[in-house]
Amino acid sequence: MKKELGGLFFIGVLILSSCIFIRADIFGINWGSSEGEINVGGITPGLEPPSAEAEEGGGGGGGGTITPSVEEGFTVSPTLIATKVTKGQASQEKLTITNTGKTSLTINISVESLGKYVFPEETSFTISSGEIKNIILNIYVPESEDINFSQGKINVQHKDTIKSADIVLDIREKSALFDLKTTLLKKILFQGQKAFADITVLNLGDLKNIDVSLEMSLIDENKTVYDIKKEMFAINDSYEGEFFLTIPKDIDLGNYVFHSKVSYQNVTAESYDTFEVIKLFINFALIIFYLSIAILLTLITLVSIVLRNKLRT
Repeated sequence: MKKELGGLFFIGVLILSSCIFIRADIFGINWGSSEGEINVGGITPGLEPPSAEAEEGGGGGGGGTITPSVEEGFTVSPTLIATKVTKGQASQEKLTITNTGKTSLTINISVESLGKYVFPEETSFTISSGEIKNIILNIYVPESEDINFSQGKINVQHKDTIKSADIVLDIREKSALFDLKTTLLKKILFQGQKAFADITVLNLGDLKNIDVSLEMSLIDENKTVYDIKKEMFAINDSYEGEFFLTIPKDIDLGNYVFHSKVSYQNVTAESYDTFEVIKLFINFALIIFYLSIAILLTLITLVSIVLRNKLRT
């Protein structure tokens, strides 16, 4: 009996020990830690876990440089420059060259097929290891050039290595663009009167100091023209003037339009303002009343003068 109980006790101890070690593995308890400490979840009591920053490593370097990865090398960006250019107006684009090598490089820049229009600010320079350099490309197409489109390359060379950026120019003519405003000084007028208006022209286009035509007309809702005038003047940035049109004496009563149009070659701008023509009403009774008062005052003045003269004599 004692032997059987002893065997059962021994089996129970083995089962209990197995359960303890299984639970230890589940909860991450390390029984083999030094100095009698228990390591739970890989963390030793009294020591803080490493920070996320330490695991990820330090930050990057300063602006304008990179960490070189090869002995000699460089990049050019962008590899395509497509820009719109107006004849007679200067513009700029930017080309970025990065030294990706571990040694300084001597860079030479040349323009292929667009040498008449594209001018790099620098064509030869040294760029240090890891340096990022921006080159300004000045672009200018003269007004006399009979061209609407052109393309070429910007070649960047170090020794036998050449890298290029394609450049495309969409070349446009200078154009006129106007903003026109018409403002009548009076909105209610009579037959036979003059309609005065302030007209302001703003030149928003590329062309300056040009001669433009201004046409003004008095029209009704059926586009019937009752008066028309034309003026020529030179404009740089803006022009403002006062003009008038004559309302016919026999024109019908109603609403009319003071219409303005400014033109330069095939470019126009239009504006208008409206007014109303009403009948000139004459109140004869009121005129007689005022005339009577005037005559009465005149008689009173004459009588007072006569009386004063008699009193003096």
